[in-house]
Parts: sequence; structure tokens; C-alpha cells
Amino acid sequence: MLMSVFHNWLLEIACENYFVYIKRLSANDTGATGGHQVGLYIPSGIVEKLFPSINHTRELNPSVFLTAHVSSHDCPDSEAVAIYYNSRHFGKTRNEKRITRWGRGSPLQDPENTGALTLLAFKLDEQGGDCKEVNIWVCASTDEEDVIETAIGEVIPGALISGPAGQILGGLSLQQAPVNHKYILPEDWHLRFPSGSEIIQYAASHYVKNSLDPDEQLLDRRRVEYDIFLLVEELHVLDIIRKGFGSVDEFIALANSVSNRRKSRAGKSLELHLGASIH
Repeated sequence: MLMSVFHNWLLEIACENYFVYIKRLSANDTGATGGHQVGLYIPSGIVEKLFPSINHTRELNPSVFLTAHVSSHDCPDSEAVAIYYNSRHFGKTRNEKRITRWGRGSPLQDPENTGALTLLAFKLDEQGGDCKEVNIWVCASTDEEDVIETAIGEVIPGALISGPAGQILGGLSLQQAPVNHKYILPEDWHLRFPSGSEIIQYAASHYVKNSLDPDEQLLDRRRVEYDIFLLVEELHVLDIIRKGFGSVDEFIALANSVSNRRKSRAGKSLELHLGASIH
């Protein structure tokens, strides 16, 4: 039940006008280090993009409020603050942008959640103004983390992933589609699983440009590539599943193999598509 709630939440975020920020919570983020500056680290450039009104030095430490809602845990909404600590321009030393005041009961500041994969979805303002709300999910299990990493690739501690939700989480909506059997695969692919580059090269010959927008073109290319990937996957995996398994270990081995291949594809797909479009 909870997994379906989580998956629906991700799909909703992916399909609406959100900017997502994904990372594993560090000990400094959650306060596990006991340090003075406790709070989730968010790069200055992201805060600048989401809260343009505070990007100035006309006054000391300009700030703006936003509503922080945690969908993964049962805790009250809080009024977080995006602030530009700009005292360097007023004779002191500090010059950084942060989002603070997540609330005492927030899972973002629970030391037990150190290392947890976390998504912050900032609702973008249609007119380009300040973001007024952020929706948060702190993963509570490896199952939840696997859902995300299958779509975007492995997220290692210290890595920061951010961008428009449709681009970052687009693979999640693709996973809901049934296998498309309209493609005629090369004969040798029936004997071996092709590389990501081979699938993308093959997909290029089946891609029809329906938009002049580069982002939409990229998403369309990834849809075609994913359709073909699923067809190849079915070709190599479905018969094994139909034959059944002699032991639980055999089943787990196949499941891990499929999951790892999907993670690998998701992690490399965007890079390979960008490389192919440049050449």
C-alpha cells in the first residue's frame, strides 16, 4: 500500500511543474554531527533559481518564506525560510544561501535518517517568481530507494541531482507503459543483450521529431529508447520467468540482474542521448 502511495506521489511530481533536488542526507544535514550549522545543504545556484527575490545585496540577509510539506512522514507543515546570508557585503564574512527552519519534527533533521535518499520537489512559480512550497519525501526503506534509483541511476552519498521534474523523473512514467512490440529487433539481439549505445543508435532511426523544443525532443528520444529496451528485456527475460525457478536464490539472482540492468540504463541514458545528439 505504502509503495503504491509513494509511486503515485513520484508520478504526480514528474508530471507537474516541479523542480526536484535529490540527495542522500549527510550527518551535517540531519544534525548527527552535533555541529552548529545544522540544516539541509542546498547549492547556492539552486536557491538563486528558486527564490530570485533574495538574490541581491540591497539589504542584509534578504529572505522569503515557503511552506514545507512532508509527504513521507506524519508531521505538520512548517514555514521554512530561504535566506541569503550576505554579510560579506556589509563588512563581515558570510556569503551563502540556505533554506532553514524545516521544523523540529522534520525527518530532514532526524539523525536516524542520515544516509536516507531524499527528494525535495519545489513547486515552480508560473511567472518566474519565488517558489512558495516544497513537497518532501525521505525514503524509509531500500524498496523506496530502489524505485528512484531504477529510474535515475544510483545516488551515492555526496552526489546532488537536480533539475526539472519531468527530465529527472521522466523514466518513472515510462515504466508504467506496456511493452511496445512494433519494433523489429536486429537478429543478433536475440542472442545477446545490446549495449546502451547500440539501443540508442537503433532508436534514432525510429524517432520522429514532433517538436522544436530541445527538452521535449530529448524526452521523446528517451521514450523510444525505453520502448526498445523493454522489448529487448522481455525477449531475454520473459521465457526464463515462464519456466519458473528451482529455488528462491535463482529468483533473487534474476531479479537483481534485471534491477541492476535497469539502473545502469537509467543512469547512462541521458548522457548517451546528449552525446548522440551532439554528434
